[in-house]
Amino acid sequence: MSNGQQSTHPEVETVWRQYWEAAKLRLELARIRVREIEIEVSVNPRAICEYQTAIGAESAAQLEYSRVLRIYMDLVVHGRMPEVVGLDNAESR
Repeated sequence: MSNGQQSTHPEVETVWRQYWEAAKLRLELARIRVREIEIEVSVNPRAICEYQTAIGAESAAQLEYSRVLRIYMDLVVHGRMPEVVGLDNAESR
């Protein structure tokens, strides 16, 4: 999708489905990391800083997942095309 070319609904839906799948994967990986560090913290309390970092990453991943899912669902369910700004944000992640 180049700047001068207008995309069709199926093309945009495909792109946003890919963004949603990528955001979902990042969230799952962040959650796995939190669980791994929870185990580490139980053995080594000094790992608490890593745990806090992992919680922050999980929170950011959850926010991004929610944002992308909302845009994707608006597109699929309501037929609302996302704004170009939304595409830029998703592509940069």
